Amino acid sequence: MDPARSESAHQDAPIGPVTLVIHQTSGTLMLETQRSETEVLTFQLDGTEAVNGGVTTKAHWNGTRLVLETVRDINGSTVTTMQIFQLVANSKEIIIDKTLTVQHGYQGVGSNTVTGKGRDMFTRAPTSPRP
Repeated sequence: MDPARSESAHQDAPIGPVTLVIHQTSGTLMLETQRSETEVLTFQLDGTEAVNGGVTTKAHWNGTRLVLETVRDINGSTVTTMQIFQLVANSKEIIIDKTLTVQHGYQGVGSNTVTGKGRDMFTRAPTSPRP
């Protein structure tokens, strides 16, 4: 992640360095997010849902942009994310527009959801040759 150009890096509680490792086969995409902890999620590229240890994932294409969606339960609240990946700068950078929605389940006046949006920039690291 390029912290100078990423909104996640400027949160009230900064998330620290983030690295994405993307593995793709003809039918799946595996997204490994490395920060203080590592999370690995698998997405089916045919648009069907997959379950990854309690996290439901779904992927689809919107033109040249890849849309990754997740749904998970955190402390009794449903948390959904949508990440829209767009390659730029001759495929050496990825812009990720993220939307996070928390269904907090409160009853009463007003909305029972909280939504946040942000944009992060990732720069491709050189890959080492495979043995």
